[in-house]
Amino acid sequence: MKDSLMKANIDYRGYSNYDKALKMYEENYMEKIDDETIIFVLGDARNNRNDARMKTFLNLSDRAKHVFWLNPEEKRKFDNKS
Repeated sequence: MKDSLMKANIDYRGYSNYDKALKMYEENYMEKIDDETIIFVLGDARNNRNDARMKTFLNLSDRAKHVFWLNPEEKRKFDNKS
């Protein structure tokens, strides 16, 4: 885990960029996703004007057994750009 975090290109400013994360999954892990895979996404679901990569996300969803998105923000903050 420590080695992975040291190599990760993490933006600590707090701006979500699912384009970057989904691109990494697509390039490095897509072939490993199968009907036994369970994917958990932890994030605010904001993408801050980046490409949403919906095609990649839908491909992951189609290949995986389940996808769960855990949003740590309060529901009242959903879809209000704050």
